[in-house]
Amino acid sequence: MTDNDIKLTFAELECLLGAEPDWPEVRKMLGFPESDLDAFKRAGVASLIARGYAEMRDGQLVGSEALVQLAHRLVDTKTAVSLVTVHEHDVGVALFLEAPAGERTVVSLFAKDVMSLVPFVNDMSCTDQIMGLVDAAMAVDGALTVAVPAMPPLVVQRQDGVWSTADVVPGAAGPNFKEMSQGEAMAQIRQLLDSVAW
Repeated sequence: MTDNDIKLTFAELECLLGAEPDWPEVRKMLGFPESDLDAFKRAGVASLIARGYAEMRDGQLVGSEALVQLAHRLVDTKTAVSLVTVHEHDVGVALFLEAPAGERTVVSLFAKDVMSLVPFVNDMSCTDQIMGLVDAAMAVDGALTVAVPAMPPLVVQRQDGVWSTADVVPGAAGPNFKEMSQGEAMAQIRQLLDSVAW
């Protein structure tokens, strides 16, 4: 991972990505509002200019090249793996994105309607990089849902040293948890991640 962590508000992302055909799906996945988008875009323009990320040239908003490239990783994605964590009353959302050219980015909820975008370097396998995020997320009691393309999501729970996992089956009354060791739970997550066509 690099230190180039950039935080962008929903309004700023809407301004940068609103015209992209894949943005509505990503917007929904991130839980952002889907109404009053013109007002959000106007707020995004003002915010990007105020923060020095963009300027007006000949009546057009021009963002810094590095910022625009990073933001566009959200819609230029070959594979996305989502991680949702619940620790007591706190919910965290992170997306691990891999672009067709191989660039990797982790997008996570930093605060309400503020996303943190962190580019990853390709110095290890995608599975190993995501397992690093899993280790950090499950360092304390809580629950983690891992979702990969074309497979049922996997829910992992840790409570007072007891680990359990369950597949999320559409239409089922709820997940059916099975207790196991920490090593077995981590192996199940790794197996799910290895099923992805990286």
